[in-house]
Amino acid sequence: MPETEYDMLTLQDQSTKPCTVEVELNGIPVAMELDTRAAVSIINESTFSKSAEISLSFFAAFNQQIRTYTGQSIEALGVTQLQVRYKTQDACVAVHIVKGST
Repeated sequence: MPETEYDMLTLQDQSTKPCTVEVELNGIPVAMELDTRAAVSIINESTFSKSAEISLSFFAAFNQQIRTYTGQSIEALGVTQLQVRYKTQDACVAVHIVKGST
């Protein structure tokens, strides 16, 4: 299977806090950073493991590279489908799990 690369654009002024939104992942409230230019949705392994409901979701290996806009590689652990709710909107979304806790 050929390796695919995904780029993430992240521009942030150190004095400005990132824009976050409160969503539910499989019914569990989570604050997520909003990035309208990101190619994929990402949560870290710490967030993934916070809830048994999230952790029991289907989890598949993910062998492609995820990179920031500066070219820094982010270690992807896998991908899963989660039910995501934002206010009154619901969708089943592929969420990529990456190494780390913040």
